[in-house]
Order: sequence, then C-alpha cells, then structure tokens
Amino acid sequence: MALARGRLLGYQSYAKREAAVSIKFHIGKVPGTDKYFSKTYMGKHLKEDMFLAIHGTEEARISGYKIPLWSEEAIKQHNDSGSEKDLRIEHAYPRNLLVETMLKKRDTITVEEIEELLDVYLHGIVVTLDEDLNLLGKELRSNLPKDYLPNDIDIYSPEYVYARYTYKKINVKWARPEKVGKKSILVAYADFIKDGKII
Repeated sequence: MALARGRLLGYQSYAKREAAVSIKFHIGKVPGTDKYFSKTYMGKHLKEDMFLAIHGTEEARISGYKIPLWSEEAIKQHNDSGSEKDLRIEHAYPRNLLVETMLKKRDTITVEEIEELLDVYLHGIVVTLDEDLNLLGKELRSNLPKDYLPNDIDIYSPEYVYARYTYKKINVKWARPEKVGKKSILVAYADFIKDGKII
C-alpha cells in the first residue's frame, strides 16, 4: 500500500497544479523588480496555496474532512461522537521543511518541480487534538525525529515523508465515510502505518 515516491492523493492533481503555479509566483520576485515578496506576504500566501493543494477548495473543507488518511484514534473519536470537534488535519511532512526546500531553488525551480514536491511531501492526516499537541507536539512540530532515520534513506520514500508518525507509532488507516441510517461513520479499509511501520 505504500506507493512509490509518496504519491497518495491522485484525485487532487488539478488542485496541486494550481497551487504549484501560485507558489512559483509567491516565492519569486515582485514583478518588474529585483526584490522578493516580503516574508509575511509570502508566508501568508504559501499557507493558502498549500491549503488548496491538500483540500482542493474551501467548499470541500467546510463540507467535512475529505482526507483519506486518519489516525486510528481519530476514527474512533469521530465515530463515537459523530463530530469533527477536537480533530485536526496535520501535515505528514513539516510544512516549513518543504518551504525551505523550495526556497533554496526559488530562482530556478519550475512549476513542474514544485508540483512534484507537493505530490511527494504535502499530504494531510486527520489526528486527534491530543495526538497533535502531545504526541507530535513541539519536538516534532517543525522537524523530523533526530537520530531516527538512516543516513542513506531515500528522501522521496514514504518512510521519510511519514517519519514523525512511524517514530511516534501513531497508527494510520485509509478511511472513507459511509452512511449508516442517518449517521455518517468512518470505515477503515486498510492500514497505512501500523506499529511504527508503513504497510
């Protein structure tokens, strides 16, 4: 189930292409000048661009979480309460590290290269608030776990992209909503991360 180069959300390809075009603009120079956009302006728009790449549209987000990867605890909490309260969409790979990678090549990077980076690294996982605050927490908010990954690891592999989740042994499943009477529940149909390993 662990797909090559981390490609997991093919149905979002159009949104990711649109986001890549916008990111290329926002990390570049202000048109007609030799100056880059301010960090504040760039940061605000990159956040919006990456939001688009994960969710597709604002309408898709507010109509309910459309992310197919959920932690085991998030599925249980959702099905027990029937609510998305106290759930969070967390990035699989720290967003700041992805931005740093793009900024290193900001003058030469192409839209296609940005789209490839989004395809590999930008995926959302629905987790509980407790998992977000306590398991991932400050230690891993903006970093991968130290002294955990082998030096020769393929940086495009799912083992690299999802290292925070395997390190913390957060079980993650593929899930989809199903109607049971009037109630919508999440049905897990395959493991993605189990006991610290990508399946």
